[in-house]
Amino acid sequence: MKYLIVAAHPDDEVLGAGASIRKWTQAGHKVDVCIMCTEARARAFRPGDSELNDDLNAATASLGVGRTFEGTFPNIEMNTVPHIRLVQFIETAIRESEADVVITHHPADTNNDHLQTSLACQEAVRLF
Repeated sequence: MKYLIVAAHPDDEVLGAGASIRKWTQAGHKVDVCIMCTEARARAFRPGDSELNDDLNAATASLGVGRTFEGTFPNIEMNTVPHIRLVQFIETAIRESEADVVITHHPADTNNDHLQTSLACQEAVRLF
């Protein structure tokens, strides 16, 4: 089985599905991760991009993730991006990962980036 986890920010994949990712990879399944916003520019007291990237790489490696698709959509401002661009980025990740199962945020999540990711992911998966 091949899984794709689509998350808005680095750490969302671990907080939302980390235990499942580890379980699947230990069972021999392939898990890839698609992160929409890999930069944290909108937050005060934010980690540097290199620190954020190092943490993402360490977390995905420890979980056994195969490939990480890294988007550069604006953090906390994904609602300013044309919806089709979000959808197309996710479609590319689905196609390249050859995912059988795609997992993302719940559409009732109150974080706007999580909502935008969920809506774009729902649209992207209907073509596969």
